[in-house]
Amino acid sequence: EIIEFYMKEMAGGSSPQRVASAADPILQDEYDKYVFDLQEQHPGATPMSIDDFKIQVIEEGRSGVRSGGLPGLLGF
Repeated sequence: EIIEFYMKEMAGGSSPQRVASAADPILQDEYDKYVFDLQEQHPGATPMSIDDFKIQVIEEGRSGVRSGGLPGLLGF
């Protein structure tokens, strides 16, 4: 049952969409922090777009999930 649930969620279950819409303000806050820190450390540097930032965050999350958590326990 757990494997079926996991596979359904990874294939695009309804829960991730609700989580993503609730996370948008959090994503915006983290992006604003990124831009602020970048400007402080490297004045004049051009920050990545929020879309690129979102893609990077998603990819970092996926690589973290692959190394542990439920996928690690299930042998994926």
